[in-house]
Amino acid sequence: MTDDELIAGFEAATLAAFPHADHVRLTILYLARHGREETERKLFEGLRRFAAAKGVPDKFHVTMTVAWLDLVRTRGDAIPRPRIRPRSSQPVRNCSTETPCCGSTRPIA
Repeated sequence: MTDDELIAGFEAATLAAFPHADHVRLTILYLARHGREETERKLFEGLRRFAAAKGVPDKFHVTMTVAWLDLVRTRGDAIPRPRIRPRSSQPVRNCSTETPCCGSTRPIA
């Protein structure tokens, strides 16, 4: 399922299931696209709607939602970002043409 399909299915409450991994993934997507305040609003509305559509309206819990949102937001800062090689003849930082990165034995061109 693509990111957009997950969001659309969640917002329309049409997902057959919504496991924990999808909760976290949705939160990461919302944070990246909308920031903290809008993510909270969208999660509150969406989780209430989703729980009601599945016949378990009491399953939504504000405190748990806020706690998970803040945990995902805080830990998201610790996720390593890939280093992208610049579009130039300059080697990637910490590399040289004599000492390649990432265990490569081939010199960097």
